[in-house]
Amino acid sequence: MDDNQNLLDRFSAAWSEKNAEKVANLFAPDGVYFASIGPEPGHKAVGRVAIKKLVAAMFAQDAGAQSQTSAPIMM
Repeated sequence: MDDNQNLLDRFSAAWSEKNAEKVANLFAPDGVYFASIGPEPGHKAVGRVAIKKLVAAMFAQDAGAQSQTSAPIMM
Protein backbone atom coordinates (compact mmCIF):
# COMPACT_ATOMS: atom_id res chain seq x y z
CA MET A 1 0.00 0.00 0.00
CA ASP A 2 1.41 3.39 -0.89
CA ASP A 3 1.74 6.25 1.60
CA ASN A 4 -1.11 8.26 0.07
CA GLN A 5 -3.54 5.36 0.27
CA ASN A 6 -2.45 4.66 3.85
CA LEU A 7 -3.10 8.28 4.81
CA LEU A 8 -6.50 8.29 3.11
CA ASP A 9 -7.46 5.06 4.87
CA ARG A 10 -6.42 6.47 8.24
CA PHE A 11 -8.32 9.71 7.57
CA SER A 12 -11.43 7.78 6.54
CA ALA A 13 -11.26 5.61 9.65
CA ALA A 14 -10.79 8.60 11.98
CA TRP A 15 -13.65 10.45 10.27
CA SER A 16 -15.94 7.40 10.51
CA GLU A 17 -15.13 7.17 14.23
CA LYS A 18 -15.95 10.90 14.52
CA ASN A 19 -12.61 11.29 16.30
CA ALA A 20 -11.57 14.92 15.78
CA GLU A 21 -8.23 14.41 17.55
CA LYS A 22 -7.22 11.55 15.25
CA VAL A 23 -8.29 13.58 12.21
CA ALA A 24 -6.27 16.61 13.34
CA ASN A 25 -3.21 14.50 14.12
CA LEU A 26 -3.04 13.39 10.48
CA PHE A 27 -2.17 16.97 9.52
CA ALA A 28 1.23 18.62 9.79
CA PRO A 29 1.56 20.78 12.92
CA ASP A 30 0.91 23.88 10.79
CA GLY A 31 -1.49 22.14 8.39
CA VAL A 32 -4.48 23.92 6.86
CA TYR A 33 -7.98 22.49 6.59
CA PHE A 34 -10.75 24.13 4.57
CA ALA A 35 -14.22 22.91 5.54
CA SER A 36 -16.63 22.60 2.65
CA ILE A 37 -19.49 21.96 5.08
CA GLY A 38 -20.09 22.51 8.75
CA PRO A 39 -20.74 25.44 11.02
CA GLU A 40 -19.33 27.97 8.54
CA PRO A 41 -18.99 26.57 5.01
CA GLY A 42 -15.58 27.42 3.69
CA HIS A 43 -14.17 27.98 7.18
CA LYS A 44 -10.36 27.68 7.34
CA ALA A 45 -8.48 26.14 10.27
CA VAL A 46 -4.70 26.44 10.62
CA GLY A 47 -2.78 24.09 12.92
CA ARG A 48 -3.82 20.89 14.64
CA VAL A 49 -5.56 22.59 17.57
CA ALA A 50 -7.74 24.70 15.26
CA ILE A 51 -8.39 21.74 12.94
CA LYS A 52 -9.47 19.59 15.89
CA LYS A 53 -11.83 22.34 17.09
CA LEU A 54 -13.37 22.84 13.64
CA VAL A 55 -13.78 19.12 12.95
CA ALA A 56 -15.30 18.56 16.42
CA ALA A 57 -17.80 21.36 15.72
CA MET A 58 -18.66 19.77 12.38
CA PHE A 59 -19.21 16.40 14.06
CA ALA A 60 -21.43 18.02 16.72
CA GLN A 61 -23.47 19.84 14.08
CA ASP A 62 -23.91 16.65 12.10
CA ALA A 63 -24.70 14.47 15.14
CA GLY A 64 -26.83 11.54 14.05
CA ALA A 65 -25.79 11.81 10.41
CA GLN A 66 -23.97 8.96 8.73
CA SER A 67 -21.07 9.28 6.34
CA GLN A 68 -20.04 6.85 3.67
CA THR A 69 -16.82 6.51 1.74
CA SER A 70 -16.00 4.43 -1.28
CA ALA A 71 -13.11 3.84 -3.59
CA PRO A 72 -12.94 6.18 -6.57
CA ILE A 73 -14.14 4.83 -9.88
CA MET A 74 -11.30 4.63 -12.38
CA MET A 75 -12.26 5.28 -15.99
